[in-house]
Amino acid sequence: MTTDVQTRLGTKAGDYLDQGYHCSEAVLLAVSEHLFGVIDPLSLRIATPLAGGMGDTEKEACGAFTEGVLVLGMLFGRVHHNQSDNQCLQLTKEWREQFLLAFGHTQCAALQEQGIQDNGHSPCKDIVVQSVPILLQIIAEAKGPNR
Repeated sequence: MTTDVQTRLGTKAGDYLDQGYHCSEAVLLAVSEHLFGVIDPLSLRIATPLAGGMGDTEKEACGAFTEGVLVLGMLFGRVHHNQSDNQCLQLTKEWREQFLLAFGHTQCAALQEQGIQDNGHSPCKDIVVQSVPILLQIIAEAKGPNR
């Protein structure tokens, strides 16, 4: 997947946020439409309560970050306890590290406090737009060129 596609999907996630979707839902919609085609309505429902640091409390992890974890689970999670979970857990660790590197925090309130741009506005759209390419790059590297 090219950087242009990743950037375009980040912008698309930002557009979903502008339409009224939550950060978690916007990430899921943009990434899943690209990877899976059709979005399962149940998946979108599962994303809803993750918004705003869990239930819009801003006390827990950012919805965009948390949804990235769930997308990794959708792609690399196991379906039986006898299967290895090493790849999924390693990719989740990588996602967390890359998210922290890009934004400095995973907690919603801390991200809200710092803002992303100099004007200190709510960083949600910036986080959604910028995090999707990071997530897609992790996925692309995990899948490799022939997968």
